[in-house]
Amino acid sequence: QSLSRTPVRGDYARHDWARLARRAGVPFRLPDVHPIISTMPSRTLLWIEDFQLDLVAPFAKAVFHLLYVVNRDVRELKTALSLAESVGVGSVWDLELALTSGALKDRFRQQTEDGVARGVFGSPFFFVEGEPFWGHDRLPLLDEWLARGGW
Repeated sequence: QSLSRTPVRGDYARHDWARLARRAGVPFRLPDVHPIISTMPSRTLLWIEDFQLDLVAPFAKAVFHLLYVVNRDVRELKTALSLAESVGVGSVWDLELALTSGALKDRFRQQTEDGVARGVFGSPFFFVEGEPFWGHDRLPLLDEWLARGGW
């Protein structure tokens, strides 16, 4: 069961997410539907990464804004295409063909399975020199690991 739907822990998590957003000075609203299976935006990111790498971050930010500020569902193909176009993806027609093709679906599935096999179980999750770091609260440790060369 997802963290946001777990009794007691879910209440704390929702409170904590809002508090972290206030601390960072970013708008935040937990979507009505949470968590979601973000297959379509994730596949879109894979494609953008291959063809317009400089648009990966703007696209990811647009997805998060639409989901966590506007409270709009981001799971639909038309939403992914609209967001991609809004950040400057030039060949939305090619993107649509890729998103509906078996090759991109298979690649995303394989990448997901590889992550699970490697031990990924949540987000954000990072590996640095084979060392796993899970959660936003581990980012300072990750930075220290990089600066010191591990410990």
